[in-house]
Amino acid sequence: MRLAAPFGSAPPLPHRELHEALQRGPFHRALSLAIDASGLSLQRLQHRLATTGTQLSKSTLSYWRTGRSRPERASSLRALAVLESALGLASGALSALLDTPRPPRRQPRARRPKSLWANAPAAVSLLAEVGMRTEERLFRLSLHETVQVGVDGVQHGVHVREVVRATHGPVDLAYALLYGQPGGDPPELVMTRHCSPVEVRSLPEQCLTVCELALDRVIAQGETAIIEYQFAFRDTAQDLRYERRFSYPVHEHLLEVQFDPGAVPAACSSYRRDALDSAERDLRPLTASPSGSVHLAQAPVPAGVYGICWHWD
Repeated sequence: MRLAAPFGSAPPLPHRELHEALQRGPFHRALSLAIDASGLSLQRLQHRLATTGTQLSKSTLSYWRTGRSRPERASSLRALAVLESALGLASGALSALLDTPRPPRRQPRARRPKSLWANAPAAVSLLAEVGMRTEERLFRLSLHETVQVGVDGVQHGVHVREVVRATHGPVDLAYALLYGQPGGDPPELVMTRHCSPVEVRSLPEQCLTVCELALDRVIAQGETAIIEYQFAFRDTAQDLRYERRFSYPVHEHLLEVQFDPGAVPAACSSYRRDALDSAERDLRPLTASPSGSVHLAQAPVPAGVYGICWHWD
């Protein structure tokens, strides 16, 4: 059983709530959703403002969208009017929200690590030692992963691509944690892209590997980065499922299992569990593509355990 847990905090609100946020506020929520809907990075947005003669730093934009500060000075209010136009909003759409009171800051609701790692005390310890110290600085916008299953029915590896955003800057590290089939060998990190390994620790008795990854660049609050990495599995026994544990909500998750075209299972199903000791639920049959691929796509994704299982009988 392959189980991984991305580290991170609660995801941003979906774009479909932009209209409601513009009607009710608060200001930072509406601004953040408008920026997300525009598809512009803070750097591109800053450049677009600069072409109109409006100077606004990325840090100021980041502070506004996260609620750390608001436009108050006359120059900031003039810049806000230009920003509304750059985001394709009606004049005054954002400035009208400045009269609403600031909401109190709330910590994201998270599933306790023990509920998702109850059968792996070493993982709980590593989560506390390395992953949890960044939980409020970095969250995952999306996570796409592809598991390779050979003609022998053995899982050979998993390729993961994540998009992360810094909630507090600067951030230069991310973490990946994965463990292999009970009684087997720890997974081996074999490839990284847009990041590089700083430290890789394995606990053979737990079949566990945890990696500290340095981002290609330091990202400031509100900025995003891409992380890619690949693990190879060294086990030789068949494993009839792959699942991922999310300790925190994620905006989007795509899990693909690619089987050898000559050894496609008789049946595949997706499922979820609220905790490791809870029963599988939301079982749904999956149909393999002509190339031998099945997938589970979700958005948004609450904390919990999500996976795909299969059999050849």
